[in-house]
Amino acid sequence: VALYLWGLLHDAGADVSLTRASDRDLLPTGEAALAADLRQRVARLDSLQPDVFLSLHHNSNAELDRERNAVETYYKLGDAGASYDLARAIHARLARGLGIERAEIRPGNYFVLRHASTAAVLGEASYLSHPGVESKLRLAEKQLLEAEAYYLGLIDYFSRGVPRVRRLDAHGDTLRAGDELVFEIRDDAGGIDPASVRLSWNGRTLPAAFDAT
Repeated sequence: VALYLWGLLHDAGADVSLTRASDRDLLPTGEAALAADLRQRVARLDSLQPDVFLSLHHNSNAELDRERNAVETYYKLGDAGASYDLARAIHARLARGLGIERAEIRPGNYFVLRHASTAAVLGEASYLSHPGVESKLRLAEKQLLEAEAYYLGLIDYFSRGVPRVRRLDAHGDTLRAGDELVFEIRDDAGGIDPASVRLSWNGRTLPAAFDAT
């Protein structure tokens, strides 16, 4: 599914990277712990500094209930802004495209979401423990169908506009004292509601004044 998604995005002109392109782990030599593999993924993410991060999965359940199936889309816990917006866009396309009745968006505290420095979503598009799902996912056309749902969700998300933030320095030789910080937020697509902008510093929400010019 990830390889199909990579192809769709690449053909559309996106700069897209995979943490891995084959069925292998990313464990450093001599390491065997899952945490070491996850740290390598996050390090790869940090080196790329992407606009969004997606982690693609198919679920199961401890009880091995063969009838259970659902679309579950997780967004980075504590990020009810960009990560939630991304999850909502992708989730709508997955639920509609895959035709699975049970579908939920949830906050997720998974390692890769927790440590992602950008908008991040983990998708559990269906339950691999369900025999029907397992059978379908052996087919290239079903893998492509799922990739297309992620692709369309990304288009929906980016078509709203992604703000670009730039620090504004004092003009000319002016010296400014005090603790005022001035930033410019550009939103060329016009999809960002200024009232939804929140400013935080070291985890603390700060009051902010906005000029919508």
